[in-house]
Amino acid sequence: MRKNRTIYIFKNSWMILAVVLLVAIFLAINWYYYRRTRFSLDRELSIRLQSLASLVSSTIAPWEDELAAGGIFPEEIPDSVSTFLRDMSREYSLSNITLVREDGQILLSLYPELLSPGDIYPLWRMDHRAIIKALQGAPAATMLYRSPGGDYLKAG
Repeated sequence: MRKNRTIYIFKNSWMILAVVLLVAIFLAINWYYYRRTRFSLDRELSIRLQSLASLVSSTIAPWEDELAAGGIFPEEIPDSVSTFLRDMSREYSLSNITLVREDGQILLSLYPELLSPGDIYPLWRMDHRAIIKALQGAPAATMLYRSPGGDYLKAG
């Protein structure tokens, strides 16, 4: 009668240690590449959002004085600009396009049911660093954060 040797390999404590060590190394390498890929994707998304923010800002620039004075609301924006903003939102999978004044008041929101013009921007404290940088004239993006609904969000 022949003995079954398949389990014999695990009777040696050195072999168990080697298997555990190999599994730990494998998991550590996978975790490293996961973190590296996530960081790269976050950085690329920041660059994309900064570019889109610059494009939207330059499109809205002719109405900057009226927006700063609070005189323009979504229904008063020319159809070409409104269509452009909706196309940008749809094409780049943006949840909303919002323009915020220096004091935190929302001047324009593409989807007023999400953020109403005239209200205070609810994420002002969380996005403060990026907003200050944008007010100084440089495009900026916020950190990636998780919404209460479980979605990951980032603003530019």
